[in-house]
Amino acid sequence: MREMSPPKPFRPRFTTIRRQLLWSYGVLIIIVFAMVAAFTWLFLDYYAQVDELLSMNAATATISIKLEETHQLLENTINYEDASYIEPYHTKRADLESYIKEYDVLALKTADLLNDYDAYYQFLEIQEIILIYGMESDILLDLFNAGATRYDLYDKLYSLRDLNYRAYELQSALLVRQNNYLRRFYTSYAPVVRHRLTVLLTATLLFVVFSVIWTLRQASAISKPLHELVLMHMDLADGNFRAVRPVKAQNQEIRALGDAFVFMSERLSESLETEKRALIMESSLRQAKLETLQAQINPHFLFNALNAVRSLSQIEQAPKTENMVDALSAFLRYNLEKADSSIALEEECANAEHYLKIQKMRFGERLNYSISVEPEVFRVSVPSLLIQPLIENAIIHGIEPSKDGGSVRLTVRKQIMDDNVRTIIEVLDDGVGMSEESRRSLETELATDFLITGEHVGIRNTWRRMLLVDSGAEMQFLENAGGRGTLVRLSLSMEA
Repeated sequence: MREMSPPKPFRPRFTTIRRQLLWSYGVLIIIVFAMVAAFTWLFLDYYAQVDELLSMNAATATISIKLEETHQLLENTINYEDASYIEPYHTKRADLESYIKEYDVLALKTADLLNDYDAYYQFLEIQEIILIYGMESDILLDLFNAGATRYDLYDKLYSLRDLNYRAYELQSALLVRQNNYLRRFYTSYAPVVRHRLTVLLTATLLFVVFSVIWTLRQASAISKPLHELVLMHMDLADGNFRAVRPVKAQNQEIRALGDAFVFMSERLSESLETEKRALIMESSLRQAKLETLQAQINPHFLFNALNAVRSLSQIEQAPKTENMVDALSAFLRYNLEKADSSIALEEECANAEHYLKIQKMRFGERLNYSISVEPEVFRVSVPSLLIQPLIENAIIHGIEPSKDGGSVRLTVRKQIMDDNVRTIIEVLDDGVGMSEESRRSLETELATDFLITGEHVGIRNTWRRMLLVDSGAEMQFLENAGGRGTLVRLSLSMEA
């Protein structure tokens, strides 16, 4: 398994999730303010111009009222021959003249706005009449103060009344003109307002759609990877480590969370795999001991019995029996004492030779064997009971079914390929061989992760134990170059 390093800690002062939310809400707030400002500008511009025209109408009507009040005070002075009306008259007249000056500025501004100076010229004519009216009224008051006859006073008063009427007529005409301006403005500006309002509403709708899409994208960028993490947590809780995968996210916090989760799941998977290997190896050792030796209940009694048989064979002068008992004792002692540990390959080969001696005494001339071990591989460490199941399989399934018997050859050597040093263990027999279907079936069984019992259990459990110690180990089942039998080749690392 590849070496893993924990993800670097990520501790930002200002998280990207917060920045995304602030951006989303900031865009919405900016859009809202922009829309409010646009609507405000649209209607303020419209009502400003309308208010300008309405102010002109109100100012024109105010001049008429002020002129009427001023003239009424002048008539009261003459009609009632009461000088107390003169002072209020002068106050009203000063107020009228001041108002006309203000009106002059407003009228000129409106003329520039409408690009129409006819109304302004008409107002200048009214202003001139009011100026003449003021001069004539001063003459009338001088006559009144000088004690002129009533005839002269009324004659001058009537001429002033005519000027008042003339100014009133001009003001009425000016009001009509201003109302026409207002009517035309309503008529011409209404489509402009509708057009601006349509454009503004369309832009508002587009901005709202954009804001919704932007907000949904930001929400999806946060919620989607979090949802994936939740699903992977659920799969991991069910023991499905294959469902764990790197999380693709735009913000750094969720990426850091995903990396930490992936790292945690890989470490957990590695721990479970290590524990699983240990359990499989322990089960394989137990199964191997059970298959190779069924009589471990009382080993002292067994060895005492074998020693008795050996002594009896010496007395009876039966050397073959003595040799077989010696080989069997050595084989059983090896299985009892070394089965739980890794040993040197030299000892494993010696145990295999004891086993071959026992089988040779059993099969006689029907079984021949040879052992070739290079000294360079003597100290290579391997699991115990590694070679014996391979030889047992060759004898039981290759030599024993053959009518003429056969031979078994054990070869252990060092091999260097591409600067890679390997230990090669080969068990070759010239027995009945293995069919292609049996070979494929055995290779399929070797690929399983579980301990299997039944036919070829020794080879399968041997391979599983070897793979737990040396993950680079390889096992091949090949046809004998001579055309008969099977070659089992086990390739190990020198450090195995």
